Amino acid sequence: MDLESVCYEEKLPFLKYLNEKTLLYCITCLAFAGVFSLIWIVKKYTFFEKAKLARVKTPRFPYGNISDVINKETTLYEVLGKYYSRFKKKGYDVGGMFFFIKPVVIIVKNEYVRHILDSTENFSEVYPEQYKLKSDMFDSSCVKVFLENYHVSLKGTILESLKKDDIHSVLRNYLLELVSLSFGVNSFEIIEELNLLLKLKTEANFRYNLSLCHPIFKNKNSALYSDFEGVFLDIMNDRKKNDIVKDDFFQFFINLFNESQCDTKEVSRELFNLFADSVIYSYSVILCSLYEMSRNTDIQDELIGEIRRYNKQGVVLNLDNLKELEYLNSVVFETLRKYPPVPYILKACQKDFKKNNLVVPKDTLVAVSILGLHRSSENYTDPENFDPDRFADQSDLNKVLYIPFGTRRQDNLTKLVILYTKLTLVDIFSNLTVRKKKDSEQIFKFDPKLIPLRPMETYPFVFDRL
Repeated sequence: MDLESVCYEEKLPFLKYLNEKTLLYCITCLAFAGVFSLIWIVKKYTFFEKAKLARVKTPRFPYGNISDVINKETTLYEVLGKYYSRFKKKGYDVGGMFFFIKPVVIIVKNEYVRHILDSTENFSEVYPEQYKLKSDMFDSSCVKVFLENYHVSLKGTILESLKKDDIHSVLRNYLLELVSLSFGVNSFEIIEELNLLLKLKTEANFRYNLSLCHPIFKNKNSALYSDFEGVFLDIMNDRKKNDIVKDDFFQFFINLFNESQCDTKEVSRELFNLFADSVIYSYSVILCSLYEMSRNTDIQDELIGEIRRYNKQGVVLNLDNLKELEYLNSVVFETLRKYPPVPYILKACQKDFKKNNLVVPKDTLVAVSILGLHRSSENYTDPENFDPDRFADQSDLNKVLYIPFGTRRQDNLTKLVILYTKLTLVDIFSNLTVRKKKDSEQIFKFDPKLIPLRPMETYPFVFDRL
């Protein structure tokens, strides 16, 4: 044994356990694996060239075109909106990008968007999660009783807190109480479970981004939903045992369970998902509304004037007289247009899809940028301008692509978020005005750590008494 071999064995002691043939075999296998992996990746990344579709810049392994999203430098919906606008300007009907190594077709042409939104056979939902139970809660007396209880126990309670405390914590607590009041649930008894559910539904972590293209990584939260099923059963059994029937949304779901063939697992999951989503989306919409009011004092003044005229009538809030606040309706609808709580739709193509000259192969992801649609000059005049007057005639809503919640149906979630937002804005602007803190250099920016569209909690709101 020469000096050189001794040195190698000292530096790499595992070599003495391998003979030359084994070592050569391992190196050859690794080389072939590397070559075949490279060929496979290149093949994946040439998807759009083979499909003869335009795509964005060259993807980089392993993140594709979403490395900035993974690194928390921007949001996924801003990336989709940017590419949508780019393809729109170039006159393309669709365009392509990659989530990791998964090809994603961004739908640009309005005709294709409408077809994909309405198609249930060709596409399965990836994001947002769809509600399975379609019964309309607003046909019941629950809303009427909730508004009566709100007027007695919660109206006006947010005002003093906004003057002295951080708006974000105040608004979160207020919405938790507001939604709890309507659902008939004591949220503080299950606050740990609710906080965990809210976190899971909003946190844009690596696993969430990976699950968009590979469902096997999706967090099913089985243990958490089992806890909520137990809560549902406890409350339902307690009401049955004590012969209690309430006019609240929880009772609505109990009745739905009794009248349908759904099991408690499915009903409780729908109930608490609706509860959490109502808090999440209402919070985002209200913050965005306040931001626009702080920037547009003329719009804020007009809104305050309408609310003051309404308050002078001395009537108790109900759904009918809330609709009479036409400018408030327009402000909320315009906020939902410019800041859609569900900023994109992601669907998986279940079978080859053909429409005119468009062909989308099976297993491809299809994305609709709602943020892009809502800020397209083809759909709205001067889309970057916050203009509530564009919704003065709300009969025009069906004539354009207005889908702030990812669906064209006016479902329970849509109606609840609009209701909670209106109640909160009426409560605030009955006594306060909002402005940006003077000399602050903080800007309005979307939070890249969150899934839903939401501003970062750094914008300095200041509230003053009227």
